[in-house]
Amino acid sequence: KVEMKAYPQCSFLLSTAYDDGLYFYGTYNKLPGGITLIKADPENNTAEATEVYTPEEANQQYCISSIICDSEGTLYYKNDSGNIFAVGSTEQSGGNQDEEDMEDEEGNLDTDSIEVYVSIAKDGQFVKGSDDE
Repeated sequence: KVEMKAYPQCSFLLSTAYDDGLYFYGTYNKLPGGITLIKADPENNTAEATEVYTPEEANQQYCISSIICDSEGTLYYKNDSGNIFAVGSTEQSGGNQDEEDMEDEEGNLDTDSIEVYVSIAKDGQFVKGSDDE
C-alpha cells in the first residue's frame, strides 16, 4: 500500500527508463494537483511515493488527468486550472545536469536531486520557463 495526497482518478504512466524498479507517474484529485512518482521494487515487495512536481500556487487545482510523456521523458498533463504542464529534467531542456547527478551512489534514480523545468500552456501557447511566469 502506498499513501498519496488524495485519491487518484488517472491512469498511471509506467516508465521503463530505469532498471532498479518500476516507476509509475500519476496525479490526484485534490489541491495542489501535482505529480506523484510511485517507485515499486517487485523483488522486495516494496513501494514508496514521492511528490515530484507541485504547481505554483496560482496554478494549483484538482486533477483527474492522466500523464503522457514524449520520447525525451517530458511529462505532460493538465489540471482543473485549465493549464497544460510540460515537466521534465533540466537535462532535457538543454540544462547542464549530468545523468550521474540524478543518481544515488548505487546508480538508482535520486528524485531529490533532479532539477525540474516546467512549461505551461496559456492561451494556446507554451510559456518556456517556470510556471510562475
